[in-house]
Amino acid sequence: MATKDPPRLLLRLLVEVTRGFEDRVLDDLAVDGIRPAHFSVFRYLDPEGSRIGDLATAAGMTGQAMGEMVGKVRELGLVEVVTDPADRRARLVRATPRGFEAVAQYAEQVRLVEGRLRDEIGAAGLDELRALLARAGRVLSEPPG
Repeated sequence: MATKDPPRLLLRLLVEVTRGFEDRVLDDLAVDGIRPAHFSVFRYLDPEGSRIGDLATAAGMTGQAMGEMVGKVRELGLVEVVTDPADRRARLVRATPRGFEAVAQYAEQVRLVEGRLRDEIGAAGLDELRALLARAGRVLSEPPG
């Protein structure tokens, strides 16, 4: 009698899909040294610049962790840290021209990977996946109870 394999944990599947997606995006990205974690800086970075504390809060990280991430991305020449003109005591993180180019390349790679998924699961399947993930996100962001 054949036994049925237990269903895989949803969290594990989500992590594996996320890693696979990011790996495919980075496969052809023409920015040496960039890693998926580095885009935590760019996901929340305002075009005119953002404070490290604001980036950290948006990313759900400590200020120290975001500061370290900004330092790594700065070493790659993708961001600069400048004095905030609105508050000379504060510092802003801003994308450099190379950083804006990396974000544009990243966005293009994301579109290509989404196209690959569309080819595999169909446009309706991709739309359904998006809708289900958005719905799950709403459910999980509600307070328990």
